[in-house]
Amino acid sequence: MSEQPKTRVMLMNDSLNMGGAETMIFSLICDLDAQRITPYALSMSVDDALKQTFLDTGIPVYECPKGSGLDWRLPLRIAKILRREKIDILHTHNFASWLWGGLASLFAPRCKLVHTQHSNIVLNRLPPKPLRSLLARISKKVVTVSDPVAEHLQRDGFVPANKLQVIYNGIPLKPEQHSKDPDYRHLAIVARLVPVKNHDLLIRSFAQACQLQNNIKLDILGDGPLRDELQQLSNSLGMGDKIKFWGEVPNARALMTSFDAFVLSSLSEGLSISILEALAAGLPVIATDVGGNGTLIHHQKNGLLVPSEDQQQLATSINRVLADEDLRTKMGQESLKIVTEGFSNQTMVDHYQQIYAHALGRIQL
Repeated sequence: MSEQPKTRVMLMNDSLNMGGAETMIFSLICDLDAQRITPYALSMSVDDALKQTFLDTGIPVYECPKGSGLDWRLPLRIAKILRREKIDILHTHNFASWLWGGLASLFAPRCKLVHTQHSNIVLNRLPPKPLRSLLARISKKVVTVSDPVAEHLQRDGFVPANKLQVIYNGIPLKPEQHSKDPDYRHLAIVARLVPVKNHDLLIRSFAQACQLQNNIKLDILGDGPLRDELQQLSNSLGMGDKIKFWGEVPNARALMTSFDAFVLSSLSEGLSISILEALAAGLPVIATDVGGNGTLIHHQKNGLLVPSEDQQQLATSINRVLADEDLRTKMGQESLKIVTEGFSNQTMVDHYQQIYAHALGRIQL
């Protein structure tokens, strides 16, 4: 019997910049079975921050930037790449890639479409129902990273239940170990400085927490359009020496063990990669009870969940965790247990490789 040729899989996103979806794509693409799969990456922008990281790992990167407005030539340009590289599976991530990559797959007959939705689709208005139906019909499987995202896709008529599958994000375990600051307890957040992450609430809550504890600091890792505004807020609250803005950190995960606790104040989440990285570092996590956060944080066990936009509850939770070393140790141990048992990178990769085999008609799911 002749050996089956390698499956060519192209993972597509609107960018390869710093972010949870991009981190997940990189983790997935690096651990795919090299004996069976040849991976590629495609971005709808150019000169992305992680482009060189992909190239250094031996992953070919294709750039197909979208023009302004409705760029109807974009699917044809993507399809040309799919045909030229003889791609078997186009694996799109989030809605923009699903839309344009899905249309492109219609012009590359051998290419099967698989999609992962990392968060709720937030648009001024829903795409027309015929377009939603088309994307659902041509997708062999639509994956979501949490149950709330799956429920959103069903509720808004994007995908029928029989096409959906939930696969939790995973991360590599055993992060780098670093010593902690002996004089201060450090609370960290890793997130883009954009409205949905709600850093404004976090800064105000942290300032309130500082009224009860003087030996705490907040480390904000990430960059974005709100940086100047958030720094001004921090200074206006007298937090200039208590809050550090790191900017973009290429490998924030490597620093996780130097912190004492992790926080995420988002208005919306799918299944947060940064929370997973905090769990793998053995940190307790304080987060708003939105999206998939409740899947990762078992309230009172490995962290605390607080209502969205509740400054008082967030400040109280920050004080509780940072003031109690025994509680942090107990919660950190539970964090390690949760991520090891349910969210390893290999578990995620195995599930996606089954999805690829299903898309090609080799197995039934």
